[in-house]
Amino acid sequence: MLNKKGLRILSEQMFMLFEIILIGLITLALLRYVSQFGSSTLFERAWLSHDIKMLIETGVSSPQLIVYDYLFPKLETINESDAKIKITRTAIEISAKEPEKKEEQKTTQLYTYSKFMEFSGIEPSANFRIISNGNQISISELDGVNIKHITCERYKQAETTNTQKKILGFNENQENKRIIELLTDYFTKGIRKEFYEIKDSGKRDLYIHIECKQTPEIIINMPKIENQKIACLLAENIQEIKYDAVWQKADENLIGKADVSVHLIFDCNEKKAVSIASAIESFYE
Repeated sequence: MLNKKGLRILSEQMFMLFEIILIGLITLALLRYVSQFGSSTLFERAWLSHDIKMLIETGVSSPQLIVYDYLFPKLETINESDAKIKITRTAIEISAKEPEKKEEQKTTQLYTYSKFMEFSGIEPSANFRIISNGNQISISELDGVNIKHITCERYKQAETTNTQKKILGFNENQENKRIIELLTDYFTKGIRKEFYEIKDSGKRDLYIHIECKQTPEIIINMPKIENQKIACLLAENIQEIKYDAVWQKADENLIGKADVSVHLIFDCNEKKAVSIASAIESFYE
């Protein structure tokens, strides 16, 4: 028979053996978890959402104009074509399919957004552009978004703040001088002068940047519903401009000019002044 000392040694050995087995099982479980985690999109979804969050917050905090093109990084588990990105005022959502599985998994990254800033967000592709000027931030497709006819119908019906006095603005240069003169006369004489005012600077409801070229085009500056609405109304009223010539994209001529609603490019034919005026009046109806 074993004496007390032998029993104590045996129990200690059994306990040590049990600890070794337990440690082995825990190690195997951890290795399995790490292996599964390594092939999961969880880590990269979290990293992507945090990366975009940092860019948004940098834009919010900067008083200067920031134009940043976000290019989807090369990752191990998420392909550019599989990623789905949604950016709102309060959160960034990244969705992706798990490897060898059909279902999508989503990661949400919340952030504190300044209530004093205007925000325009979309569900962009993997590559997109962030534009911020200190009081306005927008997310848009990197290569430009063509505003199609069906979308324009929705924008044209959007409600617009109808103030008692409408403040308009136009750029004036030697080429567009005559058409600006006609628009100024239209809105500041007769009965319309009670409802409209044209200002060279300061806050304006609408500011249309007019450039004289033969190839017609309308470029929406910041992706706000008001800018999209006037762009579609101008395309409807100026016959030479079709809906497929209305673009939401970065415009190097308007960098640093966040107050510009749209960049209107056409041949500056004087007869089209009435069409532009009609679009502006429709904007407030």
